[in-house]
Amino acid sequence: MQLIDYNTIGEMLQELAKFGRTPEGGVTRYSFTQNDMKARELVIKWMKECDMSVRVDEAGNIIGRLGDYNKPAVALGSHIDSVPNGGIYDGPLGVTTAIAIAKKLKEQNIKPVNPLEIIVFSDEEGARFGGGLFGSKVMTGILEEDALFRVDENGISAFQALQDFGLDPSKLANAHRSSSEFKAYIEVHIEQAHVLEESNLGVGIVKGIAGPVHFLAEFTGKADHAGATPMTMRKDALLAACEVALTTESIAKRAGETTVATVGKLEVSPGATNVIPGKVVMSFDVRDINLTNREWAVMEIKQEIARVAEKRDLDYEITELSAVAPVLLSEQLVDICEITACEHGIEALTMISGAAHDAMNMTKLTDVVMLFVKSVAGLSHCPQEYSYPDDIKEAANLLYFVVKKLIEQ
Repeated sequence: MQLIDYNTIGEMLQELAKFGRTPEGGVTRYSFTQNDMKARELVIKWMKECDMSVRVDEAGNIIGRLGDYNKPAVALGSHIDSVPNGGIYDGPLGVTTAIAIAKKLKEQNIKPVNPLEIIVFSDEEGARFGGGLFGSKVMTGILEEDALFRVDENGISAFQALQDFGLDPSKLANAHRSSSEFKAYIEVHIEQAHVLEESNLGVGIVKGIAGPVHFLAEFTGKADHAGATPMTMRKDALLAACEVALTTESIAKRAGETTVATVGKLEVSPGATNVIPGKVVMSFDVRDINLTNREWAVMEIKQEIARVAEKRDLDYEITELSAVAPVLLSEQLVDICEITACEHGIEALTMISGAAHDAMNMTKLTDVVMLFVKSVAGLSHCPQEYSYPDDIKEAANLLYFVVKKLIEQ
């Protein structure tokens, strides 16, 4: 039996998409902007219609609660900010699905033993100031020291943007929360990859989130004349970068089944048609749920950088950017989701997430699980982002049945 209707979720998704709609049919809704404010006001309205008490913390997180404030909550959450010209599902799907659950509980006049909470995290994408996962980092007490001093393309700092939004960034510590406030956290999100589609399934149960390592490598050779310099006398920094990029692919394949590595950016100097590239800066993104395999891959890539530089007589430098530990989600909640899916005839794949989510940070406070909805063609962060209504309905109903178990225990 399925109780959550897609139309409820779909209508809310379309309503939210009006704020920041682009000519291509996508959405640009940066955090702490007018479009963000309008979307927030609508979400708060929906929460109140579900008889939820609503507050906004010092980080701008919207927190709605149904039930006793003195008991630990079963929390559902996601975000409503977007990347430039993104889709309408990434983030809002989790928020609207959570609200649909609250609506159904109200319709059925269910009084939860354990309260239900919906959290709309601020600035998950980090598209305006960089970094991302801002709201959940504040809530869990792990915000970077420089986060408030980062500026957007107009030179406005995050600190100033929060102030302009009516918040007090000097009091962010007041948004910290303790583990005693939570019983569990569940986040519904689009998959943003091809795994569910390749498995011919619409719903995923996420057991872990891969942690990324980001670093840069810079090769420095000699920017000589492209016509006058023989091939045997060149110090071509771009060829070194290409060689390393190809080897990075093979290293990731050898590291493990869940290891992925990407060279996503190349900056070539001087960038002229008739000049041999004298300098190249290349970026690396290496991820895995298995920390040992990830570290092995990173080590091998760095050794390859050194080997290629020596072979081609180039100078090189590696700059570390960030390293986030992989996160294993709650085995107990994964089991509950798997059992509940079987009980209600919902086929679901237990899988890992390659992308970061607020759920990663919430593991510092409580047991966490995620539910994925299939992304058609794996598309995300673009106007073509789409998930089928039937898949959304299945994920929403699985969430409902799991939440019902947890709030009644």
